[in-house]
Formats: sequence, structure tokens, C-alpha cells
Amino acid sequence: MKSDLFRSMPPMRHDRITANSEVLAHIMTVTGSDMPGAIKTFQYLRNSGHIVFTLWNRKWKGADYFPHETDEQFRVRVSAEILQLRKKDKENLDRHNKLQASHDELIENFTNLVKFVNQGRG
Repeated sequence: MKSDLFRSMPPMRHDRITANSEVLAHIMTVTGSDMPGAIKTFQYLRNSGHIVFTLWNRKWKGADYFPHETDEQFRVRVSAEILQLRKKDKENLDRHNKLQASHDELIENFTNLVKFVNQGRG
């Protein structure tokens, strides 16, 4: 039965504007149907419990869907990503500070040059 193909569907957004619905696009891809057929299939899948709505992320998912990573694996991955972003942020701040110092030096040199030129005129 084709409805079994959707029981492990990952979380997807559904929108009242059918062209914006990830769920309907997925149904059309899997079944090869057109938009009216996808809408009819969506109604069947949700009414029969093959897909369910999750309130915390406001997405539809297959009733038997389980993410591949545990909550702990997710926390570890996100923590590592945050550390990388903090490192990159520090590198960018260091680069910014060097550029600012170089800019300040250029302004000081330009000011001294203007003073020197003005002294030669007077």
C-alpha cells in the first residue's frame, strides 16, 4: 500500500497555499500525482493516522518517523557547530581589529602629510 511509504516521512511544512506546501510536493513526487490528487492523498494520510502533526515544530511527519540522531547526538553536534562559529567570530574580530589599526595608522600618516604640505606653503 502506498500509504506505508509515508509512515516514515521526515517532518515537513504544510501551507494552505498549496504551491508552498512541502508535504504536498513530497506526496506528488512519491505518488506521481497532480496537485488535486496530492491534496486528496494528504487528507487520507492525516485522517487515517499515517502522518501526524507535531505542535512543537508545527510540521507534519510520518507516524513511524524517528530521527536518525538522538537528542544527545543533536546537542553534541550543535555544541560543536557553536564552538566553530565562536572560533570563526573571534578570527573575524581579530582581523577587524588589525584592519582598524591599519586604517588608524593610514589616517594618522595622511594627517601628518597634510600638515607637512601646509607647512611648506606657509
